[in-house]
Amino acid sequence: MEGLFPEDLAKARRVGLYLCGRHTGLKPKEIGAAYGVGESAVTQASRRVAEEMKQNARVRKSVGMLEKELVVSNV
Repeated sequence: MEGLFPEDLAKARRVGLYLCGRHTGLKPKEIGAAYGVGESAVTQASRRVAEEMKQNARVRKSVGMLEKELVVSNV
């Protein structure tokens, strides 16, 4: 993920939290435990990424590419 967001590792981490929330079925508390953050941080990161995807086509495209890779790897 860092390759898609090399200028901002924090953004890459937020996208990871967002994708975990959307594709794993885990609760924010479980995702937070895996990342070493609280459940509110998971919720806030997901909200920020969703908002940024609405406003920024580059972020939307990058997250979409990652989601396609996730779908393909689950086949």
